Amino acid sequence: MLKINKVTLQEKEKLGNLFEYYVYEFSPYLKIDIGTDGKFGFGQLNEYFTDSYDPYFIYKDDNLVGFCIVQKLTNKDYDYQVDQFFILKRYEGLGLGKAAAFQIFNQYKGRWNITQIETNYKAQAFWRGTIKAYTNNTFDELYDDNRRSVQRFQS
Repeated sequence: MLKINKVTLQEKEKLGNLFEYYVYEFSPYLKIDIGTDGKFGFGQLNEYFTDSYDPYFIYKDDNLVGFCIVQKLTNKDYDYQVDQFFILKRYEGLGLGKAAAFQIFNQYKGRWNITQIETNYKAQAFWRGTIKAYTNNTFDELYDDNRRSVQRFQS
């Protein structure tokens, strides 16, 4: 069974550990190098424990399989965006990411803006397919000034 659990401040280190795998997988897209300490590091981690963000762990049964970070937007056009989303490679292709995204969208009713970097075609295909299924193909898609793929919809 798939479940999403809000990450507590006491679990921040666990989230940071998962971010190492996430940044590793992202490193070819953003040309990220490993630090002298042997870690990628992620300087934004503390920000995810403020009122603007809700971090979640994604579990299949009792196995931690990934995370999702929802950003609560304060602009007039959109209410939410997925700031970060990650499923461990071992669990890719099983529909867990899609199921987790559906749970998140159902929990946060409102206007969504989801963006993927221009060279991450795998993420673009995932989000396009997931949002298409969730909205019954009633979403907008465009490319921003940086050639990033953007999907917009109402949950």
